[in-house]
Amino acid sequence: MLKIRPSAAKLQIPMAQQNISQMTLSFSLRSLPVTRRTIAFGITACIFFIYLGPFFYRNVLSLFTSQSNVDSCLAMHLKQHDIAIGELDAYINDHNQDEPSQQNRPPLQFVGNGKLGAIVKDSSSLYIFYPESVQHTDNKKQVVMREEIRTFKLPFSPILQTRHMFSSDSEKSSSVINFREGIVERLSCLKIEGHSGCVFLNHTAVAHRSRPNVFLQHISASLDGSSRSIGDKTIKILSNDIDASFNRVSENLFNHKPYKLHSNVLEISQGKFMAISVASKLTGDNLQINNDNANHVDAMTVVMHSGIKNSKDLAKLEEGKLQKQTAEYANIVMEMSTDELLKEHRAAWKDILHTGLTVSPSEDEPGLPDPRIVNETIYYVLSSSDSKLHDEGIPENERRNLINRLQTPDFCYQGHSTISGKSLWSHVTSVEDVANLQRLWSLTLSKHQCKSLVSEGAEGLLQAMLLSFGGLKFTENDLRFGPDPEVLHNDISFHRLIYRNDTLDISVKRARDSTGTPVIMVALRDHPKIPLYACEAGCVRDAVELGVQAQELPVYVTDPVTPILYISHDRKHLSDLRDTLHVKKILEHAQHMEEVRKGTGLPTIFWIGIGSLIVFFHLFLIRLICNEYNSSYKSPVHFTGVASGNAKYTNYSNRGRLAS
Repeated sequence: MLKIRPSAAKLQIPMAQQNISQMTLSFSLRSLPVTRRTIAFGITACIFFIYLGPFFYRNVLSLFTSQSNVDSCLAMHLKQHDIAIGELDAYINDHNQDEPSQQNRPPLQFVGNGKLGAIVKDSSSLYIFYPESVQHTDNKKQVVMREEIRTFKLPFSPILQTRHMFSSDSEKSSSVINFREGIVERLSCLKIEGHSGCVFLNHTAVAHRSRPNVFLQHISASLDGSSRSIGDKTIKILSNDIDASFNRVSENLFNHKPYKLHSNVLEISQGKFMAISVASKLTGDNLQINNDNANHVDAMTVVMHSGIKNSKDLAKLEEGKLQKQTAEYANIVMEMSTDELLKEHRAAWKDILHTGLTVSPSEDEPGLPDPRIVNETIYYVLSSSDSKLHDEGIPENERRNLINRLQTPDFCYQGHSTISGKSLWSHVTSVEDVANLQRLWSLTLSKHQCKSLVSEGAEGLLQAMLLSFGGLKFTENDLRFGPDPEVLHNDISFHRLIYRNDTLDISVKRARDSTGTPVIMVALRDHPKIPLYACEAGCVRDAVELGVQAQELPVYVTDPVTPILYISHDRKHLSDLRDTLHVKKILEHAQHMEEVRKGTGLPTIFWIGIGSLIVFFHLFLIRLICNEYNSSYKSPVHFTGVASGNAKYTNYSNRGRLAS
């Protein structure tokens, strides 16, 4: 039993109370400095926000506000391109993003008109496109001359550059490549430090479509979203010096015009020379921006060149004459306003692209090149082809003859559809790629009976490209539509195809039901002076008369294969086709595709052969095993036995085998 002495208990109680008192005192003493530190920290924070708060706001918090301002500024100015972008007629290249992937490469920011071309990027050179006769041997082993488009990089850059002369918190820019207008615009928004507004810059560049010797630039600047006075802000315009590569002509001869004239003889390839003359004009070196007005700067470059000469001396003889021609041409175009020139340019591109193509690949089985690649390819090919019909210098009688030839081409297109030609629908990354793509298309179309259309320039080349895409073919009496049946599960539309004096819309549309059966829709743009008729594959049914209301025709596939559509002004010609095509079998498109699916794979005889080999192999294997099994009982075995009662123990002996 444990006993506690009272004296000892009395002694412990005061000690505990003393410890508690000491602990309380210690806590209160330590808490006093913490309170002072808190007060000191609060005072420091107040001083920081009073004296350093504005700096913190401007450099940290305003960063997010600035970013938001330039984003909204750029989005507002890009909105006007929404329709064109939605229809894949334009593309936005965001310069603020990381390097794009191989699958999502932006198109080349190229503008051209078949004689001049440039990539709209800082310090990019100007290129001239010129025809060169090339010798080649035809199928009959005869040497013939063929004209091909070549490029030459001029040793100077006409691209203007901008430098802002004020403090800016942030900046964002994008480029818009407009395939239908042949224009590249660089849009930039710069946030002005200490203000809520942004400076908006629009740099527009074109290689003029109807005046092919002219390269035009227009830079405009305006202020967005600021209500307070900011004072004058300056944008410096930088241009490249051409004097390093060209000789300046005496300005006394042309001092009544605000431009400089240069010329030189350059070697464009090994042993080939060309005289080149350049007239350049810049309307100002600075852009002044304030709340009251917007400002702009224009630049124009006129380039002319001689033909190809085999020596520098021969090209030098052309230089003086070329200088006068350039000066006379510059005197005319430099009197025109930029707005007037841009209006001309847009009208010419719109007229060239009167014929169009719309493709909508099926999600299940695309079968077609990407629609954006199709638009890009058409744009680059046309941008590197001259437009004879829209050239301002072409005589009127030649213009009328060109229109007549476009309406009645000779037997174009003859061959397989170009839908599946991967090399024809590809990305380009340089001006040389653009020229090679144009050369490949021209050669392909010329080899398939479209030489007359290709020789007519951009208008004829576009017509031939569309005909080749759909397997459309002109003959003496009709227009035939013969695409591959396997791609008809995609939507394809051809707009404003020229057929004699009429323009047609031809579409292949999938049914919206579960079958997805395609049908052909044909309509005229205007009422024809002479009736126009159409019939489907094989012309098994009577031809129908076409009008502005779309006519629907079924899609048939015949054996032997015939075009799925015939169009002609001669109704009797279409009825005669029924007896002359000698069709053995005619199927609806769904039936044809079912037969194609059944017919896919290896032939039956192949599988019979494989099965026979497997059977014979197993029979041979069974026979081999049986032979081995039987022979094992006949082979000699050496035993020595020792009897032990009723049991006999045997031992295997290999003595004789070892001896052998």
